[in-house]
Amino acid sequence: MPVSPNDAFVSGQVLTAAECNNFPFGVVGVAQRTTGTLTVTTSQADLTGMSVTFTALANRIYKISALCTAQKLTTETWSALILANAANTILATTYATAPANEYVNLSFSTYQTGLAAGSTTLKLRGLVGSGTAGYLASATEPLQLIIEDMGPF
Repeated sequence: MPVSPNDAFVSGQVLTAAECNNFPFGVVGVAQRTTGTLTVTTSQADLTGMSVTFTALANRIYKISALCTAQKLTTETWSALILANAANTILATTYATAPANEYVNLSFSTYQTGLAAGSTTLKLRGLVGSGTAGYLASATEPLQLIIEDMGPF
């Protein structure tokens, strides 16, 4: 995918609006949960409090990072952390398998370039293959969703 990098600047040169728009805009949204364990089952569901609504710009690269520690509560099988839009279209997923009562890391980063311009909602969802899992949230193990504008493409 081609990107639109800036040129090297020279002393005395005028900085243009187009050049400024080629810079990354940084963090555009954060959701963080620091208390309570969310129980996840075999029915895909939103993780409470883990959605971000922001104004997406056309032709930009967005980096979405999610941080999640999960504990498989019953039966050994996989747990999934899913990134979806407001219509529940899946944009990214990570899976990990653990025995009952063991922990797994369900963290990921993904880059998205096809987000429609305008108000955009991205959210985290959970799902397990069988039984239940707890997706942990505490001050020292926060459940996080971070969206960053990385610049134009």
